Amino acid sequence: MNLPGPLRSFANLAFIQTLFFNLYIIFNFVSRDISYIFLLITLILCISNYKELYKAINDRLSLVIVVLTFSLWIFVSGTFHNSEASELDNYLRFLVLLPLLSINYKDSFLNITLIISSVLALSHFSIFFTFEEFSTRYKGTSSYPITYASVLLLLSIICFYRSLSEKNITVKRLLILSAITNTLISSFTQSLGPILAFVICLLIFSIINGRVKSLIFTLILVSVTVSLSPQLSDKTKSLRNVDIYNVMNNESRTIRERLGYLHYGLSKFTSTYLIGYGPQNIEQDMQTFFETKNIKYTRAQDHLHNEFIDISVKFGLVALILLLIIYYLMYKNTQKHKLLVLFLIIYIMGTQLTQSQISHSQIITLFISLIYTFINIREKVR
Repeated sequence: MNLPGPLRSFANLAFIQTLFFNLYIIFNFVSRDISYIFLLITLILCISNYKELYKAINDRLSLVIVVLTFSLWIFVSGTFHNSEASELDNYLRFLVLLPLLSINYKDSFLNITLIISSVLALSHFSIFFTFEEFSTRYKGTSSYPITYASVLLLLSIICFYRSLSEKNITVKRLLILSAITNTLISSFTQSLGPILAFVICLLIFSIINGRVKSLIFTLILVSVTVSLSPQLSDKTKSLRNVDIYNVMNNESRTIRERLGYLHYGLSKFTSTYLIGYGPQNIEQDMQTFFETKNIKYTRAQDHLHNEFIDISVKFGLVALILLLIIYYLMYKNTQKHKLLVLFLIIYIMGTQLTQSQISHSQIITLFISLIYTFINIREKVR
């Protein structure tokens, strides 16, 4: 079919945008730095199509306004606390990635992208453990194991979702196999938080859709995943006897740290709930708090391993409220993939209960990019 010149150019641009965005997704499992190059190219392509970008911003004005307000608040709070730009840049990604709202993404290519990504994730995993002991905590292409676990399980959720509507039986099986593979690989990161968020997400999905088989499959898959890693099994067992009031009564170092961060965060929030305490002041102040409260053998860090407490302590309660509104408007502005976006938000919020995800650029960039892209995918007009 021969399209008129303008339509042909639009179709070509949509294909190129889709190509580079898919390469961004795929290279998250090869090289994070290279993946950012493809994302940057995609953003440039979106900005160059300024008419479509203007229309996209106009159509989702409420989301754009809240993102702008959130970014301005982070900047003002950070400036008030003399924070360095490196302390703020991840929070500003909601703003920087806004041009993706205008991407003309062809989701017919999404399934093959998910499958290729999963194959590359498996290849990276296989090569890594050819030279390392299986007891080594696997971090894939990320700086931290928990970040890579979050990325893998985010991919698994999308694979599961896409498999439900896929009519081609071969592709359907490959998507399910990809989801299983990514989930099993995540066990070698020895990161329990993302797995718990993954379980919560799939359980809610199974209940809402009345899929008993999906519920049983989820429980079996997670049980196998946890059992693959002795360290992960130990972390799961240690959750049975948690003393949330006395940090030092817990034998597990991980639990002591998480509870120590929680105690510090709650005490600091009550005194700095309006404008926050500043991100660069957290680590030293936390160390002082631990010494004062006689909390030993616990490392002070620059984030609290709970996004909602972390952002409140660093930038104040206003920042937290604006972040939650952004999540709500992401869901509200989605058209075709509303259910998928809802579960991705549930998943990312689940991981944020045990990790400050915005402090880790790879997972928060991938999450925002996918959500913005899915928002613009429209139902086909028949």
